[in-house]
Amino acid sequence: MLIGFSIANIFYSVQKFFDRKYLPYLLMITFAVIFAVLPDFDSFFGNYASTNVYVGHRGLTHSIAFILLASAAAIPAVWIYGAAAFPGIGDRHEAGKMYAAFFALVFLSGISHLLADLPQPAGAWGGIPLLYPYRSNGEFVRSGGWGMLGWYDYRVMWTFTYAALASAMAIVFMNISGRMRFGRVKKILAATLLAVNLAAFAWLVDHVKNSEYVSARHWEKVQDEYLAHAGPLVRGITISGRDFFLRLFFSVR
Repeated sequence: MLIGFSIANIFYSVQKFFDRKYLPYLLMITFAVIFAVLPDFDSFFGNYASTNVYVGHRGLTHSIAFILLASAAAIPAVWIYGAAAFPGIGDRHEAGKMYAAFFALVFLSGISHLLADLPQPAGAWGGIPLLYPYRSNGEFVRSGGWGMLGWYDYRVMWTFTYAALASAMAIVFMNISGRMRFGRVKKILAATLLAVNLAAFAWLVDHVKNSEYVSARHWEKVQDEYLAHAGPLVRGITISGRDFFLRLFFSVR
């Protein structure tokens, strides 16, 4: 969810910097977050531990083909908003840019989930069927399972949380400067918004490269050490949030 939020902020910052009004911010955030978690909807049906790509977790929904189809299927959501939300929708050229921007946003948000799964342990599934329907020896080829990160990473979560908070501040001031017609200030804030979120992704790549997953017990120890030095507020929010989402997951299933 946080990574999808960050991707939407990158698109929004570019849109603001060049003073374009293709996509409303709320629409961008909503669909980016949905698509960032969309592949894991297969957690709520079928046999969770099954390696069958159609009924198990980390199956068909964890493929580029699925993200492509889902992204194309979401495009009518932009059209439904109507001409009132998009001043340039009557112009075919402008409408084309709008649809292209929306498709790129949701596609990249969905792909971010697949990329985030690759460095995790192989689990019962042996990775994800990234290139579905490609087969080898009659079996769907799975990718990833590199075992560089565990199933969760508090450091990643909080880094993108801080990026989200910084982004929110930049967006508030950006809107204020826009109303006050401080064009140069708005561009500086848009560039800052872009830099903050790109920096979060650059840090993420470096973090993954320098991480090592030895076992579940080892990873839990690494996470506990992070929380021990993070302070009582971060520790409390993290544990409460983790327990809430675990209860929600099992309740839905």
